[in-house]
Amino acid sequence: MASYLAEKNVHPTVQFGKYGLVGSITLLVDLCCFYLLALFLFPALTQDDFLAIQMASVYQVIDNLFPLIAGQQWVFELTHWQVTEITESQRSVNYIIDRSLVFVVANLVSYTLSVAWVFTPGRHTRQREMTLYFIVALASFFVGTAVGAMLISIRNTDTSFAIASNIIAAILINFVCRKHIVFLR
Repeated sequence: MASYLAEKNVHPTVQFGKYGLVGSITLLVDLCCFYLLALFLFPALTQDDFLAIQMASVYQVIDNLFPLIAGQQWVFELTHWQVTEITESQRSVNYIIDRSLVFVVANLVSYTLSVAWVFTPGRHTRQREMTLYFIVALASFFVGTAVGAMLISIRNTDTSFAIASNIIAAILINFVCRKHIVFLR
């Protein structure tokens, strides 16, 4: 079974599952980088953002299960995000900046894992393949980021929910285009 999963020439359902695992790893990298930027470099969160509220709940769980750990200052600071208050228009701009910076890192991770484990390269030269890979990623990035920024600007949506639009766009656009345009199979 493990050797079958290591192969690239597998049934499309298995390939999509492998792509999903690569996507999950990439998503973890993406979200960690995004929230670090949104908290510390280009503020893009509100105090009542979904994830900011959830992190405070995580502290309560840690406090109940591991009171000695919860008593540490760094644990409290890690789970109680100090959000910089900014205007909605600035939050929308910062959201776009944060997503743009994260785009490069996340797609390098995605490309490396996809080539190593999911897709069979060979339809194009490596340089053209990587260029096409990033063009496809840019398409989903622009669609998802535009929708997310509009949700923030027009509907005053939480940043965490706006970023979900990026994830949905990426899944729908990236797999089909990468499978049929970028890679051999």
